[in-house]
Amino acid sequence: MRSKNAQMAQRIRELEQQLDREKRTSESSRSNYQAEMDQMKRQLQNSAAKESPRETSSQEVAKGQHDGTLYRVTGIRSGDTLNVRSGPGATYSVVVRLHNRVQFSVVGAAVTNEGDVWLPCVIEGISVESSTGLKQSLKDKGWVNSRYVERVPGQ
Repeated sequence: MRSKNAQMAQRIRELEQQLDREKRTSESSRSNYQAEMDQMKRQLQNSAAKESPRETSSQEVAKGQHDGTLYRVTGIRSGDTLNVRSGPGATYSVVVRLHNRVQFSVVGAAVTNEGDVWLPCVIEGISVESSTGLKQSLKDKGWVNSRYVERVPGQ
């Protein structure tokens, strides 16, 4: 995947250089070059997001502020995380990773896929980057495998 990304980045540079050289190019040709560059830039951003999903820590509180039921991650080994995926199955890309005790809202009906029950969820809160201490607002939607979560008591 990295070589494909490198090729797209190289093509973007080539197109930018070509735009600079062709100052007298018709407006429609310039628009075509710009559209191709914009599309490749979006692909690179999406690819980068898939390669490095965010990770939350157990010190974060990701409380749901939706009409959904509050759940929390349980049963994950120390140092491991639960993958929140973009769809109801293990083959979907990882959106965010959650540590034990992180809470989230389930916001819809469960779906069974290959014997596993998947819950649609929303994760909201404040994410703290462990290496820099940088805080950022966190709001992600995804799917979690129900075998690694439990309903928060009193909900």
